[in-house]
Amino acid sequence: VLKKFHLNSKQYITLSRGVDSVYNENHPKLWPLADYNQLIELLKQKYPQLQLIQVESSTVYGTMQNSTFNLTGKTNFDEIAIILKNALIHIDVEGGLVHLNHYVGGKSCVLFGPTSPAVFGYPENINLCSKACPMNCDWLAPDWTQSCLRKQNPAPCMNSLLPQMVLNSLIEHNVFETLD
Repeated sequence: VLKKFHLNSKQYITLSRGVDSVYNENHPKLWPLADYNQLIELLKQKYPQLQLIQVESSTVYGTMQNSTFNLTGKTNFDEIAIILKNALIHIDVEGGLVHLNHYVGGKSCVLFGPTSPAVFGYPENINLCSKACPMNCDWLAPDWTQSCLRKQNPAPCMNSLLPQMVLNSLIEHNVFETLD
């Protein structure tokens, strides 16, 4: 699988922005696409030898600019599991690929907003959660997945997680120690 997708010769990280495709761009769990793009630029500047791989099941939530490879819609379930397991880290919002990565023995950097890391986080992961909102708001209203309960887009809990903060956390947790 790694050879098929040209991932066997360099170290790589995976990035995903998706939530279930029945939702829309207003889902409060989504981290802004511009922040993913800025994070990719920061990673490329600091670690040019690293491959940055976008993995998604669909293009519903946008394409990240300047990733090394975009495997959106090009993998099956077994292939994505192998790709995640062999990544240095997977960067994503709380959701399906994070949970899959946990079960295959991978590590993720998870950007939490309305959902709680105490409930949905795993101890091996870097679980990032801002203090922009006083509490996690998932399930406080029946339509919590349709838009931010504070009626802001992007949701303040996600918008306050800045790309430099994510990079600093990855460095602090020695994610890239094998690259130095």
